Amino acid sequence: MVNIILSANISNPLFADPLLINPDARGSGFDILKNFLLQKDSPCIGSGIKIENNGGSDLFGNPLTGSDLPSVGVHEYIKP
Repeated sequence: MVNIILSANISNPLFADPLLINPDARGSGFDILKNFLLQKDSPCIGSGIKIENNGGSDLFGNPLTGSDLPSVGVHEYIKP
């Protein structure tokens, strides 16, 4: 199954499987969100748009740099 994503970049939309860790996960609470993190080959990495005054970090506390395009999803992918 392919998930369809419309990237934040309207002039260059992204239609692809986002390669989430466990997209079929069910549950509630903050910990369930860890299932929706991006895998290292996700096309969502670096496909977002820059937002001024973005708070400096994502939902998990990962830094959002002003120099790189952010990832689309619940977190900013950080290369290991």
